[in-house]
Amino acid sequence: MPQPIFFLGPDKCGSSWIFEILRRDPQIAVPGAKETFFFDSNYHLGLSWYQNRFDQSRDFTLDVSHDYLFHPLAPSRIAHFSRSSLLLVGMRNPLDRLLSAMTYMQMQGRLPRKTSVEQAITLQPELISHGLYGQNISRWLHHFPADSFLLLDFDLLVRDPQSLIGGLRDQIGLPPQNYCQEDLAPVNKATAPGLPAPLARLGRRAISRARRNGWLTTAQRFKVIGSALNRQAAAPRPVLDASMESDLAFIFAKDLVAFDSLMNTNYCKQWNLG
Repeated sequence: MPQPIFFLGPDKCGSSWIFEILRRDPQIAVPGAKETFFFDSNYHLGLSWYQNRFDQSRDFTLDVSHDYLFHPLAPSRIAHFSRSSLLLVGMRNPLDRLLSAMTYMQMQGRLPRKTSVEQAITLQPELISHGLYGQNISRWLHHFPADSFLLLDFDLLVRDPQSLIGGLRDQIGLPPQNYCQEDLAPVNKATAPGLPAPLARLGRRAISRARRNGWLTTAQRFKVIGSALNRQAAAPRPVLDASMESDLAFIFAKDLVAFDSLMNTNYCKQWNLG
């Protein structure tokens, strides 16, 4: 059985980049689409369906489904599947991640383009909850030891992607490899919507329906077409006033103190939230 590797989340932390750069390695098997969402929304399709998404002759399988980190049943399901899994978590300043996710939601039609950060949080509470690393990782530590997790620094990905992927390959057990600049380019950067919001929402529902039915290749095709239609100049960064930034920093700092204690890290200080 191949060694399972999971990118657990959160979203907007480099999951597409990780998938695209590792899928080219001959030792790693990937599914037809980036996300299987098997251990959260597609578990009813059965283990045989999941295993058939991967070439079982490879040394590793890579499942990049960035909602696993938040799903209440994903930790126990993955532990039951393989307790030797390697678990990747993207570490990004939760304030920056929130603003990036908000922009992406606007691209998808999930939020109106002219929406304040406060309104966006009310409409999409996951903008905060997906950045609560301590709260989310605590469920996983009931099923996996802390050394099962590989923490991927988003700042390092932006600053020196070769260094990040080199370190990740070493931790996985893959041989060193030098990548060209084209290979290391950003993937899935948040952009302004090119389609009217109703059409963007319709496209997203089509993708969700395809995923729920296990039509991963169809879902990926919908996603690629939608991205091509939507991609324009980068959207302006949402404005975060000082009062809201202070309130959010307090929420995230309190959670990061717990995360740092659980994982023996120092992200609260690194991101100047403490």
